[in-house]
Amino acid sequence: MKIITLGTSHGDPTASRYNSSTLLECNGAYYLLDAGAPVAASLIRRGIDISSLRGIFLTHMHEDHFGGLSGLLKHLTKYPPSSPVPVYLPEDAGEAFKSLLAVSHRPLSDEAATFKLLKKGLVYEDGNLTIEAIPTRHAENEGRNFPSFGFSIHSKSGKHYLHTGDLKHDFSDFPGEYCTPDTVCVCELTHYPWSCAEPVLKNIKLTRMIFSHIGNQWKSGTVFDLPYDNIIAEDGDEFKL
Repeated sequence: MKIITLGTSHGDPTASRYNSSTLLECNGAYYLLDAGAPVAASLIRRGIDISSLRGIFLTHMHEDHFGGLSGLLKHLTKYPPSSPVPVYLPEDAGEAFKSLLAVSHRPLSDEAATFKLLKKGLVYEDGNLTIEAIPTRHAENEGRNFPSFGFSIHSKSGKHYLHTGDLKHDFSDFPGEYCTPDTVCVCELTHYPWSCAEPVLKNIKLTRMIFSHIGNQWKSGTVFDLPYDNIIAEDGDEFKL
């Protein structure tokens, strides 16, 4: 299993970072977690056929996480996959994306993609892996209660990948109960002070922590004093589990 950090910025793209998108490869199959712009171009430049995606999973409905989805849907409309690509949304927003495609004169067909609503628990399973949705409380940062999720992903070969998505400002919704010595975690690094995260992260066990969704306060190459390997990811980095 391989993790590819296509876009690693916080809410705004920067001169060196695109918006949030992470690609997971397992036995030659691809799964996309978040679809920040310009994700379609990032996939095409890597030689990955968008029509071959097994699934697209959005952690929450902030533009920096879904802004590139329309481009993916347009591509799937122009180049239909062998079977519809499931798009898992945390809110019932499928009709809004259909309307956007209609405005661009490329109406989305059911043969291109289907929309599914994320709920807590097991949401996806195929011959390669299982994906469990973990509710988080990121929207509470704005005094709201919109749904947001992280993902716990297990491959059939026993690899475990934890994807936190964006978290609450006090780090209290970090899914530490999913962390084991065999887990590789991708965690956002912008929505909380390090003083809240450090004591939590020092008391969990991981194989590796990969920080993404990077805030302006952090410099590339920073390594934190944690009891396991950790790194701040860059756009295009690849990590093998």
